Amino acid sequence: MALIDEYVKINITRATMGLEPISLDTLLVIGSAKKTANVVADETIRVKEYGSLLEVTGDFATDTKEYKAASLYFGQEIRPTKLLIGQVFKDETFEQAYPKILLKKSNFYGVMITSIDQADVLAIAALVQADNYRIFGTSSSDVKTYVQDDQSHIIYKLKAKNYDRTFTIFNTGANTSYPEAAWFGLMLTKNAGSSTWAYKTLTNVVADNLSSTQRAVISANKGNYYVNFGGKDIMLDGITAQGEYIDIMIGIDWITSQMKLSLANALVTSDKIPFTNQGIGIVESIVRNTLNDAADKSILDRDSIKVSVPDVRDVLVSNRTNRTLPDVKFEARLAGAIHKIGISGILTV
Repeated sequence: MALIDEYVKINITRATMGLEPISLDTLLVIGSAKKTANVVADETIRVKEYGSLLEVTGDFATDTKEYKAASLYFGQEIRPTKLLIGQVFKDETFEQAYPKILLKKSNFYGVMITSIDQADVLAIAALVQADNYRIFGTSSSDVKTYVQDDQSHIIYKLKAKNYDRTFTIFNTGANTSYPEAAWFGLMLTKNAGSSTWAYKTLTNVVADNLSSTQRAVISANKGNYYVNFGGKDIMLDGITAQGEYIDIMIGIDWITSQMKLSLANALVTSDKIPFTNQGIGIVESIVRNTLNDAADKSILDRDSIKVSVPDVRDVLVSNRTNRTLPDVKFEARLAGAIHKIGISGILTV
């Protein structure tokens, strides 16, 4: 051994791989083509991942609802890279199939179903709401949607549920196509929370000619619609059935998942985070960095970000004994988006 090796030892190892980020860019389509075809259930193919429409054609004929949804999803201006299609098998409901699909694959964010039956739609909306993480989208061509005070249509019923994880679309083509698949396909390619879902043009979706009264009724029911706006077809208003903006929900989900992942990675890849002010500082830095990243994505107003952590001397002995760090707090204001503009001016000679 060389003399230097007796005094200076260097060992280089590969860092532990971090935890995988949660996907916020993938849609799950749940269909029943194999149920109607009386295919024997095969749990190994309960849900399958596809990277293109061409791959979908290997499993679904062009006249199936799954293919039609996939065609709109992959057919937008910026093409998504991944789609999941889950199946409802014989003697099952959509409600029964959803948790079975989750057991097979859970790394998706958007959810839609090929059924327009109100019982199926309400059941899946309830399950996604209980998830408290994903977003469910559905559409309807029911003209009762824009009849004042009518409560029989699905858009009203979902609004009455006050769901903030479901969005609804009125579109006259919804019986034969899936505008929600197109909307998901366009918006899930964008950085989570960085783009409003309003004012977006969808490929292969036909805009409706709605009167101001009809639009007002749909908006009052917290529904979205696709119309011509100054010569361009766009989606309005980009809201959930509760009335919250979809980009706000996704932005909050991104902050939650990213902060959780970063903190978990710190716990997993460190020998330990000491219960000292220096260790608490590591946690503070992770929280602050996540919020700053959210500001970079236009989810938060950077100037509003505040993070506070306790001094280790103020933490209860019981918490230090249990290795629990309490009272890490932050405040921040959502960046939101400008959807309507008012201008006043005076012209003089």
